[in-house]
Amino acid sequence: MTKSFLFMRSLSNLLPILPRILPIIFGVILAIFIPLHYFQPFPSYWNYQTGYILISLAASITAILGLGWALTFEQGEPPRRIWKTFAAGWIVWMVGEFLTIIYTFLYPKSADFTWMDPFWLGGYFLFSLALYYQYTLIFANRKGRWIYLSIIILLLVISLGLTTAAQRSGFAEADIPSWVLFISISYPLIDIVLGLAALGLLFIFGQGQLAKPWRGMVSFAIADAINIFLWAGGEQALPYQVSHILYLVSDIFYLFGYMLAAWGFLSLLSLVYLKHHPIASNA
Repeated sequence: MTKSFLFMRSLSNLLPILPRILPIIFGVILAIFIPLHYFQPFPSYWNYQTGYILISLAASITAILGLGWALTFEQGEPPRRIWKTFAAGWIVWMVGEFLTIIYTFLYPKSADFTWMDPFWLGGYFLFSLALYYQYTLIFANRKGRWIYLSIIILLLVISLGLTTAAQRSGFAEADIPSWVLFISISYPLIDIVLGLAALGLLFIFGQGQLAKPWRGMVSFAIADAINIFLWAGGEQALPYQVSHILYLVSDIFYLFGYMLAAWGFLSLLSLVYLKHHPIASNA
């Protein structure tokens, strides 16, 4: 027996109960995360670490369900590379979330560039590649490639422009290396671009089941849009209480990103399960 077979059999055994258990798990995560974030009841270190653990849990569920959905496709099926690449992005991000816990334990003081950044960048690359595969499957391959390359070039130009503007205006700290500032500025822009591309898929797929996992990317885009506003001066312009609430809203959308993707994968897996176990639909 292959590891993939054993993994899928274990996941298949859980599928009948997961639709009832998953909302409870996510509800508990949010019930702990929201007051923890808002009231900060523990010392700063433990507030952050508890939040990272909750996010890592949500990321793990998404990665497992995403991998399960990707493995339902046979070798040679056109959607296989889309979903395998998409699932790989979630797995890489899951590793990044767990590394955040370890890194914070070893280095309580934050740094400009950490172990996690290669994983965030790797995840972004895989997500964008999955979107590229999806769009080239929907449209003509040549047209899809040009759209993809145009978006990448535009993103690089905007990021470079904002990096230069931040340095010249003195908005960025003088000791931050240009490449680190470029990456920091690129993160939210990439999220928004991926979110818009995923939103395009929602319009194409309509209310179809295939649209559901992509909703997570839209939620991440909303989270980063709020962060961009606060980072670009909103935090200084608004009362502390308002900016504090906006940071909470941003982090909730970040969590929702994982939760929406996980629920989307579960919905797709449940359809496959019911197809092969029709008696379960009458249970």
